[in-house]
Amino acid sequence: NKPNRAAMMASVCGVRWLCSFLMVGTAMAWQRHHETVQRLWNELQEAETTLDLSDPSKIQKYCDQKLDHFDPQNPKTWCQRFLTNATFEKPGGPAFICIDGEDYPWQSGKRPYTMACNNMVQLAKEFGAIMLAVEHRYYGGADFDGVPDFTTKNLKYLTSRQALADLNQFWGWISTTSLPAVSEVVVFGGSYPGSLSAWARKLYPESFRASVASSAPLLAQANFVGYNDVV
Repeated sequence: NKPNRAAMMASVCGVRWLCSFLMVGTAMAWQRHHETVQRLWNELQEAETTLDLSDPSKIQKYCDQKLDHFDPQNPKTWCQRFLTNATFEKPGGPAFICIDGEDYPWQSGKRPYTMACNNMVQLAKEFGAIMLAVEHRYYGGADFDGVPDFTTKNLKYLTSRQALADLNQFWGWISTTSLPAVSEVVVFGGSYPGSLSAWARKLYPESFRASVASSAPLLAQANFVGYNDVV
């Protein structure tokens, strides 16, 4: 009986040791996970304050944006809103442009909104870039002043090619008036704005040196059921 009792005691001690080891390991893993989550949350908070559109005093306008870039007989223009932030800018650094294209972040009177280009913010810190956020035509809701209303006949100017031409014309203007010392320009976007980012680099390589296109569908598909897939 004594050997059996000793074996049982050894077994119990071994189980207790294993449990203690697992508890310590779990606690350490949870601590590392907590620190990682906290770091990511802090970075997200910093990104949100960097590209915050909730303060109207920080938003500027470029009011010579063409309504139709492909009809030289159409003189109409609209006021495109944009935001600049030089928090991380260094002399001779690049310009990073966050492209809008989903929701209504520029609509006045709405809840505080942040442009979702957090990866751009982190890279701006690394490369000393000045950051810009640019409005997409029609995505300012009722504040979009290019057309009197959103009836069908006035939606003909809502195309990706017009939006890309907006981006190119905007950069041509601000690069000569406010940012002549910028070395290179990189455009950023996710989802539909990610597609715009890639297309901007393709169509206007003389303006945009590189593109960061996150989750960007680049090829048009009929009955695109993949849109509903959860990644």
